[in-house]
Amino acid sequence: MSRKMAWSLSFAMVLGVACHRPAAVPASVAKVEAGGGCTYVDVPGEVEITRVTWEGGKAEVRFTFHPDKPSPQQGTYQSGQDRDQPLEAGGGVIMTREWLGAKGIRPGARIRAVRRERTRGTCTPVVYAFPSIPEAF
Repeated sequence: MSRKMAWSLSFAMVLGVACHRPAAVPASVAKVEAGGGCTYVDVPGEVEITRVTWEGGKAEVRFTFHPDKPSPQQGTYQSGQDRDQPLEAGGGVIMTREWLGAKGIRPGARIRAVRRERTRGTCTPVVYAFPSIPEAF
């Protein structure tokens, strides 16, 4: 490997690490600063689990978000975009039948959640958080 290529790879790795910031923030925070100078506003509500399907031993979970009150950002988030959203788990969690059962995730279940809407910046426009299931997003 040439010195130029090694230097370029090292620079890219340092830049990638320096720019990465996780978006997970406690649900009790009303306004949240996230990576890249973005700001989010939290919209509390609950999700209704609409579907749990299995393919190759892997669960696919879908939900619809129901806000407690309309978003303070009227017009920036269109009604209906909260339908058929995927629920995923991070941190090495595999969504097994046992894990889903322990978390109360089944069709028709309603779980408290927060929809985080971007108010400034170029980060992900909408992120969902689940206070009772911190590894889910």
